[in-house]
Amino acid sequence: MIDPRALALLALCTAFLLPTLASAGPKYAPPTPEKVAAGLHDGHAVAPSLRWDGQWIAYGVEETRPDVMRSRYYARSLGEDATFRSVWPSQHPSFEGNEGTASFTDLIGFVWHPEGRTNAMVVRHKTKGAEVMLELLKVRFGGPGEQNQPVFSTDGKQAVVVAQGELGRELWVAKTEHDAELEQLTFTRDDERWPVWSPDGKHILHEIRNKKTGTSDLFLFDLEYYDQQPFLRLEGSDEIHPTYSPDGGRIAFLSNKDDPAGKRYDLLVGLKDGSNLKTLIQGVRTTERSRGYHWDPQGRFVIAVQDDLKAGHPLVAVRADGEGKPKSLGISTTDNADPHFVLLHAGGDWPTHMRLCWTAANPTAHTAWRTTYRADVEIAQLLALLGLE
Repeated sequence: MIDPRALALLALCTAFLLPTLASAGPKYAPPTPEKVAAGLHDGHAVAPSLRWDGQWIAYGVEETRPDVMRSRYYARSLGEDATFRSVWPSQHPSFEGNEGTASFTDLIGFVWHPEGRTNAMVVRHKTKGAEVMLELLKVRFGGPGEQNQPVFSTDGKQAVVVAQGELGRELWVAKTEHDAELEQLTFTRDDERWPVWSPDGKHILHEIRNKKTGTSDLFLFDLEYYDQQPFLRLEGSDEIHPTYSPDGGRIAFLSNKDDPAGKRYDLLVGLKDGSNLKTLIQGVRTTERSRGYHWDPQGRFVIAVQDDLKAGHPLVAVRADGEGKPKSLGISTTDNADPHFVLLHAGGDWPTHMRLCWTAANPTAHTAWRTTYRADVEIAQLLALLGLE
């Protein structure tokens, strides 16, 4: 017969142990990075991105050939079939006259549509310069100058691009449907860059770089009233690469306000009106084709590349609420850049893994070409690492 006193002691111990066990998540284990298409290209991989479901990856390659630099984009299935294709405006519906695939020299940008269709291509025409075209649709952004940085609205029904106008670099918008009309939104003398849609589709937040001073501030375009207003101008600071949180309640951007030399850009987050700003990461590494950081689709954390040469430019995660310090993901690659990720669902309602891609040095190659990597991280482990439930 069990002693009642022993049962009481067991119950007391259980009462103390259960909260401890419940709060201790699974221990974080760094994932093993896998190369994507390593050795297939003679050039540096740039700006990889995953399709919304994580089953396809697209990446650019700056190919070096005798006396010429060429830019290409490729897409590859991450499934068992490993299907591979070159991204190119083959037989595009917008072709006119004698135009064809040979009318273009480079593909310098690619953006997945939110549903993985009608993706945006930035192609360099032999005579017209860079143009944005939507795959499978007769949508082609024209204008007096080059276009770049296409961004789809959250619902995928519209796309905004940056186009060189008569005064400066402007914002243009079009619906993602056949024969959609192009509409110029802004008319400024300076350079507009890095636009991003608010999740409700009512605003476009973007950066404007002053041509004379070289400084950058954030501006907001209201699509209901067609009005553009200054949004954030911190004293002694450039504000660049803005984004919204997935729910639209917060914004993030990079600022050099805390670096006297103005060379280090920190990641700041605040409310959607620009108030209550907090610094999440000191020093974020950016490139011409990447913001250098990426939001969790559920808004809990941010993944970024820290601008720390001695540490090998590590991939880090940080809580979006500003609590706690950045945590290294422990990934073994070095010289990291261009992070992007999506969440994977294993047949259930809740995502089980984060699929991450980035570019990094390829230490086993006989050349110095950078390559694309991918890795899957268990969500439960990552949340435990950050102290999140």
